[in-house]
Amino acid sequence: MSLRKNYRRRPFIELSTSEKWGLGVEMFYKSKRCFILAVVENLLKICYDLYRVLTTGYLKGELKTMIIVLSGPSGIGKGYIKDSLKEKYPYIEELVWYTTRNLRPNELINSNRKHISEEEFEEMVKKDEMVLAQGMFGHQYAVRKQDLLPREGVFLTEVHPFVIEEAKSINPHIITIGLVTDDYNLLRERLVDRRKTESLDEVERRIQSAKDEVSAIRDKIRFYDSLITIRRDNEDQIATIAQELFARYTEGGDLYVRNKCRESDA
Repeated sequence: MSLRKNYRRRPFIELSTSEKWGLGVEMFYKSKRCFILAVVENLLKICYDLYRVLTTGYLKGELKTMIIVLSGPSGIGKGYIKDSLKEKYPYIEELVWYTTRNLRPNELINSNRKHISEEEFEEMVKKDEMVLAQGMFGHQYAVRKQDLLPREGVFLTEVHPFVIEEAKSINPHIITIGLVTDDYNLLRERLVDRRKTESLDEVERRIQSAKDEVSAIRDKIRFYDSLITIRRDNEDQIATIAQELFARYTEGGDLYVRNKCRESDA
């Protein structure tokens, strides 16, 4: 009796030379395709990270750049809010606006206004060096385009409601805060008190302009990240409201996260 066990042999399929070459080529291309896909995926990730760094200044969630825009009519309190923010956060820098208007005495030193001639203004606008160009009360105003682009630092400026859409198109990541009111008597009192050099007719002209600007802000609400309503019962708290908004936007260091435009009242 034989001690050798009878094992059933597995069927063996003999491949021809051409079939072996075909199978080998197929396996080669499968492995090559996986390798290429992995390389492309890594390149896309690198490109995306580079895009975030170059366009917004973010690297691993660290805050690198921030531009805050206040938008509202004369007498609404933009200057007061800017001063309160710069006092609390001394590292904030204010963008410079170029104007054909002669500078006021208080704008001659450490001002965010720079006077240029009509010819210089028109030439810079034609060269696309100036953006957000606007005429107000017989004078021209604009800001340098490069100042609106993302760069390292925290900056603050004012933008007219009529050009807020243009500002967002140049830099979608700027933070826009609209300032509105329904109490135009409050604005009138502020303008009469603070602009003693202007006649009552000029003040009334500014009030009419303020109504148009407030209406424009509400019409373009989708371009604003926050809205602050100024009233008599909260005007003393506006600086605190603005500071809280600033803290809210800087928390976590990621300005990509956008909530719906919300109205901040005291």
